[in-house]
Amino acid sequence: MEKEILSDSDKQKILKAIEAEIPIMITSYTLPHDIEVYINEVTSTFLKIINQEQMIEYITYCIQELTTNAKKANTKRVYFKEKGLDLFNEEQYAKGMESFKEDTLGNINHYMELQKDAGLYVKVVLQKIGSEILIEIRNNSKMTYFEYRRIHDKVSRASQFDSIEDAFDKILDSSEGAGLGIVIMMLMLRKIGMEDSDFSFYNDGDETVTSFKIDTDSKFQKNLSVSSQAILTQLDGLPNMPFAIELTQALLKKEPVDYDEVTKILLQDKNFYDELMTLINYALFSHNEKCATIEQAVNIAGMEAIQKILYSFGAIHSLAAQNDVAVSVYEHSKKIAFFAYNLAMNFYPKKTGLITDAYVAAILHDVGKIVFFGMNIHENYSTLCEHYTLPATVFEQLSVGINHAEIGAMVAEKWGYEDSIVQAIKFHHKPGFAPKKFIDLTEIVYLANMISCFYKNEVEFYQFNKTVLDKYHLDDPDTLKDLATQLEEGYEKLISDSKK
Repeated sequence: MEKEILSDSDKQKILKAIEAEIPIMITSYTLPHDIEVYINEVTSTFLKIINQEQMIEYITYCIQELTTNAKKANTKRVYFKEKGLDLFNEEQYAKGMESFKEDTLGNINHYMELQKDAGLYVKVVLQKIGSEILIEIRNNSKMTYFEYRRIHDKVSRASQFDSIEDAFDKILDSSEGAGLGIVIMMLMLRKIGMEDSDFSFYNDGDETVTSFKIDTDSKFQKNLSVSSQAILTQLDGLPNMPFAIELTQALLKKEPVDYDEVTKILLQDKNFYDELMTLINYALFSHNEKCATIEQAVNIAGMEAIQKILYSFGAIHSLAAQNDVAVSVYEHSKKIAFFAYNLAMNFYPKKTGLITDAYVAAILHDVGKIVFFGMNIHENYSTLCEHYTLPATVFEQLSVGINHAEIGAMVAEKWGYEDSIVQAIKFHHKPGFAPKKFIDLTEIVYLANMISCFYKNEVEFYQFNKTVLDKYHLDDPDTLKDLATQLEEGYEKLISDSKK
């Protein structure tokens, strides 16, 4: 039995990146064979998860072609430097290329060491954005005009060919070994649905970037939304809010509030009451005061804030059936709510409404997963597919967590939450798509979730939305790590204290 190239942890990271629509990046300085194999395996796993297995052979070929060309470009830099030639001078470029291939192939290890010492790398970036797959190959050797012209010529000529056989007959080019490869690559990408306009190559600072994107099926993305709605309509109705919460909410609206009566109602189930008070104390951590009663909590946070926390607790509690998925999501959500509340307190100390909404939106951000898994919808997806004339693949996507944010937003809307909460749930993985007036709240929930994943090494610094990091002055890995550690330790302390 062959040894697995990817660990379960690797596969989970790929899945998380797909769910969150964040990039997967693989970097190598010399691109040895084992790294090429690893890149192929990551790409294959990525495509399998999004049900695009038919693309594996084509995409892996294209990535191998582009990474090989990028490595050659890096080798060219150190070769020209060693020969004392100016890569950006047309005459010297032509002179260097006369001997480049023969010299470097005859002493490849030497030139690999030179480019490693020079810090020249090749990066492969995979990302799923909506129904599109985006793939980039980056190397930190700025493309010369002569290289750009040569690649442009091959890409342009590819449009003249109808088949690979046709290309073989008309292209004879061995000077750099990239000509026919690029044409074949373009023909293969067209075969799986890429438009020529979706292939590009350009300089980005000191990097050369070659990228292409393929729309897997815009109808498929629409089907995901249809299937998400189908899930909700198939339910007999979302579970009712716990009676204690409903009655408590009514009592809190009366003036003056009878806190003894509120406590009496909640204490009818002491475990329920203890869990609720623990949750309130998680949220109010920044106040450095532990609340023993609802009245104390109201005095610290205000009536509106406590009412929202009560309602969100009731909502998530009503869905958290005792199964592994629901319990896991519930525990995760409590931590993210704690993170979000404290991030909002730090970044928006004067926006009390946003602070409370951050807690509520965060505790509900994964409610879509609880609905899908906790209500056993996935066990009956074939019936739903038939009823709504949907391909089974859309429910396979849902079963790995894709589109849970949209399902969660629908749940929140059905429960009557305000639009700010609904939109923050819907876009908590992609804050850049949130309506402008809800962007701050959405970013806080996004940050809370990503920081938790970052602390657990489930995502890397480069996978964060750069615009969000810049806005909150978290554009340094050490700063982000310190913040993550502070939040994690604060949460762990609260858990510990709550058990005493």
